[in-house]
Amino acid sequence: MYKVLLVDDERIIREGIASLINWKNCGFELIGAAESGIEALHMIKTYKPEVVITDIKMPALNGLELMAEVKKDYPETIFVVLSGYGEFDYANEAMKYGVRHYLLKPCNENQIMEALSDVHSELEKKKRYNEFLRRNQEKLEKVLPLVKEQFLRDFIMDRPYTTEEMDYYCDLLKIDRKKMRLILFQLEGNYSFAEVLALSNTINEHGGNEMVYFSTIIDERVLVLVNDVSIEKIIEFINTVKIFYCYYDRREITVSYSDAVNFEDIPYAYKDALECLKYTFYLGEGIIITKNDIREDTEKGCNYELKDLIFNYDKINIAVKSGNTEEVKDEIGKFFDKLRSSKINVSVAKTYCMELYLSLIRQHRNPETEINSKGILKIGKMDTIDQIQKYITETAERLSQENYNGIIRRHNHIVKKMIKLIYENIDNNNLSLKWLAKNKLFMNEGYLGKLFNRETGEKFSQFVMRIRMEKAKELLDLYQNDKVYEVAEKVGLGDNPQYFSHVFKKYTGLTPTEYINRPKN
Repeated sequence: MYKVLLVDDERIIREGIASLINWKNCGFELIGAAESGIEALHMIKTYKPEVVITDIKMPALNGLELMAEVKKDYPETIFVVLSGYGEFDYANEAMKYGVRHYLLKPCNENQIMEALSDVHSELEKKKRYNEFLRRNQEKLEKVLPLVKEQFLRDFIMDRPYTTEEMDYYCDLLKIDRKKMRLILFQLEGNYSFAEVLALSNTINEHGGNEMVYFSTIIDERVLVLVNDVSIEKIIEFINTVKIFYCYYDRREITVSYSDAVNFEDIPYAYKDALECLKYTFYLGEGIIITKNDIREDTEKGCNYELKDLIFNYDKINIAVKSGNTEEVKDEIGKFFDKLRSSKINVSVAKTYCMELYLSLIRQHRNPETEINSKGILKIGKMDTIDQIQKYITETAERLSQENYNGIIRRHNHIVKKMIKLIYENIDNNNLSLKWLAKNKLFMNEGYLGKLFNRETGEKFSQFVMRIRMEKAKELLDLYQNDKVYEVAEKVGLGDNPQYFSHVFKKYTGLTPTEYINRPKN
């Protein structure tokens, strides 16, 4: 039912029209009749009728003045004008207020019913239109967040927009083009999309509307745009997210964030944040990385030119082949120290690591060993240089141990006895292949040398010197108060301590004194 107010200063007309019409059958409810424009204005403000049937000529506040006042606050109100002969000038004035229905006094029931029918149709049409707008507005409100997300995703990923397109979308989606910071959250290890979604939900739940402007998932990373707040608040927000996410999953989260940038520069901030996350390879997982961290780390590095970065894998392969596990670990450590210092592109660094791994495979021919080209794929998927170093070191140590065991298995009883005699006589100044052949084994020196070299992969003299230096290192670690000449005597070089020091430094890179005083891990 639509509400109707009747306004006329003549009582007989008010009462006549009020009693003449079956308002309910017409789809209306007569809420009252006012005898003046002032009374009508008060009733309109109180009851807010959809339709007002009003006379034009009234004292104090006439019909035109009433329309003008009502249209200020209730522009949708429909007026039906009652006019007499000679009032056409007023009628023309009423058209300014959108009046389309006129009743000439005196009017009969059919004329009033016809006018009310037209008004009712107009109101129903307007009602249907408003309902149509409401439903479409609801649909629009549901889809706008998705449109906004897709627009911002495209924009952040540097899809080109013209100035006109940018203005249109920002106005449509009510995007505030202010300074912001961009934060990227990256889960580490093998994770599912459900875990990424859980991280996104954690951010939305604990970010706070006053800080988080927008968040989305791009390439399995959670991207967040936040208002231009202090670094302290950014760090606090990141730590809060990490703490709450730990209740769901204890996986490491690496984070990077940008400086505060203008809205138009957000795509550049995204590229910077991605570049920061690449440095997870060198700096490690589960930390916060910024452009300043990269700059400082690069300045500390050696900054090799790529053409100057040359690796020789021979020492590592020789150590593996000879079964010298300690030397294997040491040489691989040197390789990765140099790689870390270079700070070269991650893909290039991984290529060097794969080359090292392949060199290990090529020189190892045991088909029973669980080592193959699948390791290359594993290295390619690893996120940090520490993970790759651990994997390659474990692989090389396993190969070294197998080679050592193979050497021992292949040694005939003569070579086994030679090795045993070397260890037993390591403190003997006279220990040499000639001395061993003449005084212990009573065999041809040349034959023993070739046999030893073939079975162990090392010359006899090199093997003896290596054992002497390993023994010297053990003694220096255990008896740091011993004099250098005393250690030299215990490894069979007591007749020439200076030569011992020279060989020790060549072997370890340190003099005996420097070795004793080196920093202990």
